[in-house]
Amino acid sequence: MAKVLIIEDEQDMAWVLSQHLSEYRHEVEIASTVKEGLEIVPTGIDVMLLDLRLPDNPTGDLWMLDKFLAIDKAIEIIIITGYGRINSAVEAIKKGAFDYLQKPIEDLDYLNVLLNRALEKRQLQNTERVFRQHLNQEHSFKSIISNSSKLQEVILQAQKVAPTSLNVLLIGDTGTGKDMFARAIHQASERYNAEFVTVDCGAMPESLIESELFGYERGAFTGAIRQKPGKFEIASGGTLFLDEIGNLSESAQMKLLRALAFKEIQRLGGVKSTQVDVRLLAATNVNLREAVKRGTFREDLYHRIAEFVINIPPLRERGDDINILAKYFLLEANQRLNKQVIDFEPEVKKHFNEYPWPGNVRELKNAILQATLMADDAISIEHLPAEICSFPSQPEDNPRNWELGMRNSELQTQFRKATDEENCCEAPKSEIQIPLCSLKDIAAQAVHQAEKEAIAAVLSQTNGNKSEAARILNTNYKTLLTKIKQYGLD
Repeated sequence: MAKVLIIEDEQDMAWVLSQHLSEYRHEVEIASTVKEGLEIVPTGIDVMLLDLRLPDNPTGDLWMLDKFLAIDKAIEIIIITGYGRINSAVEAIKKGAFDYLQKPIEDLDYLNVLLNRALEKRQLQNTERVFRQHLNQEHSFKSIISNSSKLQEVILQAQKVAPTSLNVLLIGDTGTGKDMFARAIHQASERYNAEFVTVDCGAMPESLIESELFGYERGAFTGAIRQKPGKFEIASGGTLFLDEIGNLSESAQMKLLRALAFKEIQRLGGVKSTQVDVRLLAATNVNLREAVKRGTFREDLYHRIAEFVINIPPLRERGDDINILAKYFLLEANQRLNKQVIDFEPEVKKHFNEYPWPGNVRELKNAILQATLMADDAISIEHLPAEICSFPSQPEDNPRNWELGMRNSELQTQFRKATDEENCCEAPKSEIQIPLCSLKDIAAQAVHQAEKEAIAAVLSQTNGNKSEAARILNTNYKTLLTKIKQYGLD
């Protein structure tokens, strides 16, 4: 339901339009002059039907358009124009009107279509305004969009620790937003005006990590033609964020421990210590306590970096967030790609809630960016990346049980059968012979046989339904057709 204002001095036409729109449960108001319309618009109007020729604008000038849009620039205006005034309607569209209708208005169904399109555009603009507030507060806790009670608890923890000087360890799967939390903590701390420096310990070769963190003097190693300060020095007075800290070498761990304990570092090849004042935020997607038990991570360093621990839940445990994040990323994608994709098809929303999102929020964002590029009006299943598109949708009556049972029992049985000695090219046990083929060939034959029998079993279970079989086997439809032809199962 929308609030529609009709500004039309022909009473019969205004009445017909009002009755028609009221049947579709729209709230309708009528004005016969520009002056009356200007008094009604501030009360909140979604769509306006505006006749260009009115008693207080007999020449049909477009000045009134500017007046209305000055009150509410998001209002959608559909121009009503008579024969011979099409040029004025086109000019009105250039000035911000949505579209136009030509008198006499006989096709009321087309009016419905036009009105619905205008409402969709207004809804998109309203959503854009809401989310733009988040974009304007980049790196703050307000930029973390969530309706999930789980993540709200995490945000509350982060907000409490942010103003302190405690070192914080952020734990979470890849793509859960650990870097976003780190930036928000820095932004809410007393160090917000100082540097926020990031080091990705997982992406940097072990041979370079120490020089990156602690810097080096000229001649410290081959290629060190000048001295360079490390990230600790650059971040002094601010915050240093070490992403994937579990990848640090034993030597780097020892130097990091010293830097945190004594608040000083020594450049590679240097003899002088430099005082540093750094708050450390660290992130990991591995269990550092287990790494401590295995001896691959120093226990004393763990306690230094984990003065406060924040566990960020994966997206699959934040079901409430999937839809709101999807809408937000659709808005971002529209802005980035200069498109106007309006929404998601219902089956896409259902698919989003079933897919496990191993790449978490980052994967969702990238998926929607790709889908927005491919879509025109609304995003459908085929617009999604292949690995998401081909993910099996669960039967509603008994989610996952049927296919998982198939995978965990029938498919394993098929694989064991396929790898039985009669399917390999091994010589009889009673004889000592040179193998007829290599181990690589044996493995390949076993895999092909397992694939063939598994596909045959699933096709039998689905009564030859190839689409359903592709879902169960977690592969795309074209790949399955190729395999069926390859193994002579068609």
